[in-house]
Amino acid sequence: MSDISESDVRIAIEFLIGEVKRARGDKRYSEEATLLYKLGWGYDEIGEYGESQKCHVRALSICRDLHDLHGQMMNLHLLGVANKNLRDMKAALQYFTETLAMARQLPDRPHEAMSLSEIPHQPRFGDVDRAPGGKPGIFAGLNRDGCARLRRH
Repeated sequence: MSDISESDVRIAIEFLIGEVKRARGDKRYSEEATLLYKLGWGYDEIGEYGESQKCHVRALSICRDLHDLHGQMMNLHLLGVANKNLRDMKAALQYFTETLAMARQLPDRPHEAMSLSEIPHQPRFGDVDRAPGGKPGIFAGLNRDGCARLRRH
């Protein structure tokens, strides 16, 4: 987790829940999607990956309805992160692959690079701990935030 305490994150989550409800009630859908994105990120920060996943699924649906490609891309990426944290590597790979395609479509080079860093370049993606030959798997060097430590195998 970042320098912000878990209790501060929980306070922010409670605030965001109220804001999401208000935005939805006022039919401010773009704002609702942004708030859900932030709420999902908050849940991810405290390790509540299932809740994070739910927020990003809802935000993604809204972004699709609004034809917001950037919002779709951002939520697809964080769905990949949530699924990776939940150890559903097949779903994570699907979301990261969709993020990559969307980043290339926009084009959005930073998010293209970020997506490429999440997609393994080895045949056994689901083998988190060990790659073929006994080398550390692609996710062995990932911290909680999903940032890879670059290593040569």
